[in-house]
Amino acid sequence: MIYIKETFPDDKSVSIKVDGVLDEASIPVLNNLFLLHFRKEKKILIDLKYLINICREGIDFLKQIQTNVEFIDPPPFIKLRKTI
Repeated sequence: MIYIKETFPDDKSVSIKVDGVLDEASIPVLNNLFLLHFRKEKKILIDLKYLINICREGIDFLKQIQTNVEFIDPPPFIKLRKTI
């Protein structure tokens, strides 16, 4: 199960906190949210601090979007290029 919370630090950005398990069932939910804000040209911050598990498809999804987002506190079991 995944828990996703959006906050809006300002008019041009969104922070998305992802908590729980990113699996095949939850990837479409996160993808739809990503696309919604990407189309609005918002700066997207994805906080992965409380992600406890991720499937291979979830890692592939995060790698696909990593050039368009900033990842915050990714857990050590996820190897991504871009973090803050």
